[in-house]
Amino acid sequence: MLQIGYYKNFKGDQPTLLFAGSASDVLKLMVFFRDWDGEKTDLLKYFENGSIIEVNKIQNIIIERGVHGRTNVTSDDFSLTWSITKKDQDRIMGLLEGLVESNKPSHQYLNDGLSNIQIICSKDEYPN
Repeated sequence: MLQIGYYKNFKGDQPTLLFAGSASDVLKLMVFFRDWDGEKTDLLKYFENGSIIEVNKIQNIIIERGVHGRTNVTSDDFSLTWSITKKDQDRIMGLLEGLVESNKPSHQYLNDGLSNIQIICSKDEYPN
């Protein structure tokens, strides 16, 4: 089961959107990014089929096409907006593919590190 959580102080460091699960869960996320056409989408509604757990009461994660040359993330207490350029979408797919293919528990940082919120995808590091 893919777990999705927003933590204001992840490991005491900084605000973090965390995706965590098995290789098959990460594959579901990779397929979303592979098929995503840039249309504004609520990621939680996309996964409403029961394949996620919402953590920390986050109500929606809006994914939209970024146009300013870099990924941007903004949030309030219940909602997060992740603006992703086409170039970063391709990079994210590659990072997720690497996680799926890895034989070891591992994680990747999915955003560029320039926003105040980090986005991490973790495979097999946190139990369901």
